[in-house]
Amino acid sequence: RSVVSVWSEFGQKLKQFSVARADSRMAEMKQLLTSIYDKSGKDVYIGGIKYSDKTNDKVVKDSFAFSIIGETTPGAYEEGINASMAEDGFLSRFITIEYSGDTEDNVYHIENRPDVPLEILDLFHAVFYSLAEHGQNVEMTEEARCLYTEFLKHKDKMLSGVENEAIRQLWSRAPLKALKLAALVACGENLDEPVIDGVCFQWALEVLRYSIQKLFNRINATGLASSETFE
Repeated sequence: RSVVSVWSEFGQKLKQFSVARADSRMAEMKQLLTSIYDKSGKDVYIGGIKYSDKTNDKVVKDSFAFSIIGETTPGAYEEGINASMAEDGFLSRFITIEYSGDTEDNVYHIENRPDVPLEILDLFHAVFYSLAEHGQNVEMTEEARCLYTEFLKHKDKMLSGVENEAIRQLWSRAPLKALKLAALVACGENLDEPVIDGVCFQWALEVLRYSIQKLFNRINATGLASSETFE
């Protein structure tokens, strides 16, 4: 099952996570979110309830895929970052996008939107439940595989000699994040037979490098990585 959770004021949520030891509920939520990141895919177990009689076990799987979209202000984002959150890999699971331009005068636009035809809704439901049951395989072209291999080498170079765990986490998970992002784009272009090509993967790498740089800057601003450099 695919689940998208939209969080407003994500920086405030980070603040709550940063003092999770004082709140067992937030600590459990943070641990769950950290674990779910690596649980997406066909026949992947994400949790449930186990009993002494295994036949009564309640297992949650169903090709689970979970995504979070959050928005916040830069100040709240920085205030929510602490050493533990940067070093345990929680922050490195997110892709950071910043907007530094001016805001529009008219933010809200009210339009009369026509209802979605029932035929389109039926088609969407059919595709959704079909993929939820069987998952979706995504192939890669030879060009994309070469780019991925080169990025793995670059990741190893960036980790070489780096002792700061906060920075190591940024690069350690980068290849997997690039694959996930490129796979989403490939599915958007061709849901029936998605293929990650060179252009698609190169775009994912550019977004990922941008995100790593932005998150590095935020971590550096907190003084957690002042002795390290980003290349």
